Amino acid sequence: MPDATALADRRIALVRADNPGPKTLTGTNTWLLRDEDRAWVVDPGPDLPEHLDAVAAAAEERGGVAGIALTHRHDDHADGVLGLLERVGPVPVATSTGWLPDGAPAGATATTVGEGDAFGPFAVVRTPGHAADHVVFVAGDAAFVGDTVLGEGSVLLVPHEHALRGYLDALTRLRARGLAILLPGHGPVVLDADAKLDEYVAHRLDRERRVVDALAAGSRSADEILDAVWDDAPGILRIAAAVTLRAHLDKLEDEGRLPEGVERQEFGDFDGL
Repeated sequence: MPDATALADRRIALVRADNPGPKTLTGTNTWLLRDEDRAWVVDPGPDLPEHLDAVAAAAEERGGVAGIALTHRHDDHADGVLGLLERVGPVPVATSTGWLPDGAPAGATATTVGEGDAFGPFAVVRTPGHAADHVVFVAGDAAFVGDTVLGEGSVLLVPHEHALRGYLDALTRLRARGLAILLPGHGPVVLDADAKLDEYVAHRLDRERRVVDALAAGSRSADEILDAVWDDAPGILRIAAAVTLRAHLDKLEDEGRLPEGVERQEFGDFDGL
């Protein structure tokens, strides 16, 4: 199959966690990249023993783990970091916040990475939007994109400072890198990177246009706007749509385009889906 060939040519392997659902699609994707004689793990995934055993075994077949790269700290990507460290021994863990899980084995180190940094074979691209701490790891013409781009569908945007503006900027910067393949945190491999990134920008701008149209028509409550703009979202994803709506409204406020009296819901310490 084309995706199998694309992965093999780049010495990339996929281990998918058994945590499927409306928010995780077919499950969380854990990626391994073999560089020289060892493997680099991107997003260990959830704390599921069978999954972490499979990741550790796949890494051992590739010479062991050289390091762990974490796109962001949402549970379905990060909860398995400690369990993987316990299986493979102390290795560096790269995040944008310098995080290590409590109880990490002695010798494990935290590496803080940001825009333009390198971690092993990866170049780092900062990609806020789905999470304030989100980064993408690029190796050659392949990008391990976490929840910046999904294999199918669109992503949840979690409100934080300039979330939507930062997200659109990140998509544009990824598009400028001349990538061939995207390795998402959920869903299938994306073999036409440019087309998918263009699709994502167009989709987000279309949602913005529809929000603006709903406001112009007099909608002011969150439910009214959601009914007008996210009428295609199934009920189980209503909360995700509401959170993303807040990011859109914040952008309009930043730009001086938000009318008075619009409801902007609060979501506390909401940490994503």
